[in-house]
Amino acid sequence: IPEDVEEIDMHYAEQVWAKRAKQSGMAEERQKNIGIVIDLCHNFGWAEEAIAAKLVELYKLSRKEANAQVKSRLSGNISNPILS
Repeated sequence: IPEDVEEIDMHYAEQVWAKRAKQSGMAEERQKNIGIVIDLCHNFGWAEEAIAAKLVELYKLSRKEANAQVKSRLSGNISNPILS
């Protein structure tokens, strides 16, 4: 393999890795923010359905996904350590 091709491949691999790392970090940050919204709304006395509706609005989650997030967060069954 010519040396310049190897350099291009490594550069591309680094770009892919950096993009994936950034996406992962953004996903973690988004999940953390969802947890904060759930906590705040719950502390203000919102019903679970109202909190789920807000998640649908803010984060474009499906209704089913939003309900699952709220139930998981409020029940304490948190699989994502970011939310704990």
